Amino acid sequence: MDLGELGAELSPQAELLYEQLLPAGEVPAQDRPEEAELIAAGLVYYGGESDGLLRPVSRRHGMQVLLDRQHGRLVEEQIRMAGNWRRLTALLATLPDTHGGEFPAGVEPVLTLPEAATKAAELYGSASVLLRATFTATYQNQPTERRAILPPEGSTAEFRGIYDTEFASADWGAQIISASMGAGEQVRVRPTVPTKMIHVDDRIALVAVRSDGGQALLVKAPDLLKLLAEWFDVMWRDPATSQLPEVNGGELTPIRRKVLRQLALGRSDKQIAHDCGITARTVGRHIAAILADLGVDSRFAAGAAASRRGWV
Repeated sequence: MDLGELGAELSPQAELLYEQLLPAGEVPAQDRPEEAELIAAGLVYYGGESDGLLRPVSRRHGMQVLLDRQHGRLVEEQIRMAGNWRRLTALLATLPDTHGGEFPAGVEPVLTLPEAATKAAELYGSASVLLRATFTATYQNQPTERRAILPPEGSTAEFRGIYDTEFASADWGAQIISASMGAGEQVRVRPTVPTKMIHVDDRIALVAVRSDGGQALLVKAPDLLKLLAEWFDVMWRDPATSQLPEVNGGELTPIRRKVLRQLALGRSDKQIAHDCGITARTVGRHIAAILADLGVDSRFAAGAAASRRGWV
């Protein structure tokens, strides 16, 4: 089973044990690694004679425990991200003028917007594993038709794009995002994005330095590539970064909301079907649709994601 957005907080083995414990109520403690993980996370506790039984907290309480842990971790990551961005901008400020001096090893200047646009299109088509990209409306997007660069057809690489709210709110930006998603790009939106970047397979990155497009940097230096990748990944996981698409403008249908609430309480499909007056097969279809809408792969992760959106 996959925890989806809470995957960093609990292993699949521990999640599976927790899911098994919920309907059982208690099982004999067996000193397994996943038991120790659940105890440390606050999701289970010892009880019974000589503390020989393992008992779970409720699903709702368990989700809150993991969300609190995730929030603390993300706060730490945001602090680190801010520090890394300050380090990066300080480094860029020390680079030589584009018309003189030498750049450090692994960093090459890209002097014009047309040159940057050509390089961006080339990099977008070269990814074989993972492409990370950021886009902001405050940086000039011509002459590439407002960044109309799409993942190439048939590519097996994973494409992730973070856009700022201004980009996503503009008609042209919404069209680009729609086309990108249609081509297979995973899209997220956040209030602000400091700069434009294309980061390919942890081997090369193109980073805009000036908002008028007059200067960009082609980065191959491993340490700087690692810094840029970490900066992107923290933004990708940041709660301020929203996953798209939202469901019906951020809402569920009444029946799916009811199913989701029952699901969050740990009820079985049969119990949900009885409470909602529908068949168990229909419940299964609604749950599958809810998981797809939320972009998660397990019931536990669905409850956590729905809680973050205020649906339960």
